[in-house]
Amino acid sequence: MYTLLTILTGATLAVMISINGNLSARYGAFPAAAIIHAVGSVTAILLCLMQKEKKKITGHRPLWIYLGGFIGVATTVFHDLAAPLFGTNSIRRVAFSASAIRCSRAMLGFHEPFSIRLMSA
Repeated sequence: MYTLLTILTGATLAVMISINGNLSARYGAFPAAAIIHAVGSVTAILLCLMQKEKKKITGHRPLWIYLGGFIGVATTVFHDLAAPLFGTNSIRRVAFSASAIRCSRAMLGFHEPFSIRLMSA
């Protein structure tokens, strides 16, 4: 299961980086990041609306909960800035390599998150 999901993630990442690079080349890094995240937000909202079980979003949320969004925006902007310098093929190779490492870890039975602490153990 993990192996299939990792391969699917790698393939999706390769397509995403190619599309992001083309958007960045056409509109610039920051407008491309805005377009990418607007499309992602609309998709996420539609997926949430299609769920059968509705979850209430009320009350106070800790600030760290937004960290994933900030990291996603930063990652997209950095990819978009790097694409003209290194080319989308180089960025795809790095993404595929990371996916291959994750896949090999899953095939070897390591299902916990990858971390520096796990590397030293």
